Amino acid sequence: MGSCFSKFSKGAPDTPGTPGDLMVEQRARSFSKRTELWERTGTVQFQSSQISPTFPFELKTVPPRKIRILDGSKNRIKKVPSYIGLMIYCNRLGLSHNRIQRLPRSIGKMESLRVLLLDYNRLEELPDELFMLTKLERLSLARNKLTKLPRVIGNLKSLKYVDVSGNRKMKSITSGISGCKSLEELRCSDCSIQKIPADCAKLEQLRLIVAENNRLESVPSALFLYAEGLQTIALYGNPIEMSTVEGTKGYKEWEARRATLCADAAKKGPGVLLGKKAEEDARGASVLWSNQSGGERDQDRRTTVSGPKAGTTPTSSSANATHAAGGTRDTGGSTGTGAIRGVRSKPSGQSPQVSAGGRLKSE
Repeated sequence: MGSCFSKFSKGAPDTPGTPGDLMVEQRARSFSKRTELWERTGTVQFQSSQISPTFPFELKTVPPRKIRILDGSKNRIKKVPSYIGLMIYCNRLGLSHNRIQRLPRSIGKMESLRVLLLDYNRLEELPDELFMLTKLERLSLARNKLTKLPRVIGNLKSLKYVDVSGNRKMKSITSGISGCKSLEELRCSDCSIQKIPADCAKLEQLRLIVAENNRLESVPSALFLYAEGLQTIALYGNPIEMSTVEGTKGYKEWEARRATLCADAAKKGPGVLLGKKAEEDARGASVLWSNQSGGERDQDRRTTVSGPKAGTTPTSSSANATHAAGGTRDTGGSTGTGAIRGVRSKPSGQSPQVSAGGRLKSE
């Protein structure tokens, strides 16, 4: 009897028909189906799979030149393997929410890459080879440990969107960013930035700067004078006064240009929302004042400067400002025309009345 029990207790993994053998067979089938799917579609997905410390081993069985999309976000990856450089036709790489501390230099060989998502990692520096990706259009580096962006970021001529928000030790944005001629959105909130580079005015496509919760005390006049496409600058949570913004050289000219663009757009009719809200947007304020609902007004002075781009509807500027401010649009509020919760706007031509303590006076 003893020998009989010992036989079953030890198990017989090599014996056909045992549970262990069935598990191995199921895993093999699953492995085969997974890799076949990856190879057939060109889309490799292993997000939220608790993968650690690097890419899954079965990825090595997929021909790297067949991979077009790779999503390994929300894992525990610490190291990106160097063979990623062989994925020369991959156009989207998502590795957000991992524990990556550095990138391999071979990433510069991913010549077809257009989207690179590396937010919520532990990156402290970036290899120069990363900025050889001349087709890159979207780069997210938010919530890492970066202290700066290298000047060679200007090599990314196709870059339209960059986000470095949440890198707490980053004190400045390199002037080299002026080389990103296609840049439309620059996001750098929740850093320690003290100055927006005036060279950003050279970016003809730039329409949005979100620089909330930094240490900015002024806005460079060049942005108002020369950045004709700029629609919105979100500056919530900075030690900057509205009087400083209004006194900046070029602000009045930019405001007049914005009003002219709005008036011309309103006359065109198609694509423009008419009525009271459209009129407010056409005449309306480029300054949004933060409010606390049901509480004391403007405990924190916050300012958003916005203006529409030529060829766009007036409401697009308002929508961008709302998004940048983190507000939500209330379409059924007391105004009846749509309002921004937590945000109060002053129509053009009416300067907000501010008390000596920096708070808005009661209406």
